[in-house]
Amino acid sequence: MKTNPHQSKTEEDAPLQMPQIVCSACCTSEHLIIESIESLVPRRDGWIAVEYSCGICESFYAHEASVQDVASFLAEGDEIPGVLRFGRYYIHCGEPMEEGDMKISGVGVDEDEVTGLHYVRIPSVVLRCRCGFQIAIPN
Repeated sequence: MKTNPHQSKTEEDAPLQMPQIVCSACCTSEHLIIESIESLVPRRDGWIAVEYSCGICESFYAHEASVQDVASFLAEGDEIPGVLRFGRYYIHCGEPMEEGDMKISGVGVDEDEVTGLHYVRIPSVVLRCRCGFQIAIPN
């Protein structure tokens, strides 16, 4: 029991920190190779199991990580924050998103409505997470 209200937190009081995706031997994530990404059992929203190794020192790591942390690690360019793209799969809340029944065919207005403006046709599909999050991606 704490008697001084200004006393600093002890290790027992501090929130549990999950390990980051980094090689603790090399102190960098520059040479990491993702070996596996899987759903947790039992399931935890926003968390997945990740396994990776270091291409320099050959250390191997396996632990739970947030989908956002893994997405940030794998992101190249302007990916969607909090969504992990792994091959052809988009993962949100730790599970692959499923194709909804809505399809988007284009953006803009029909040429008949306004002269000088064009209709851009980009076939897209809407992916949905069971939490309600959805995104449209090119088909």
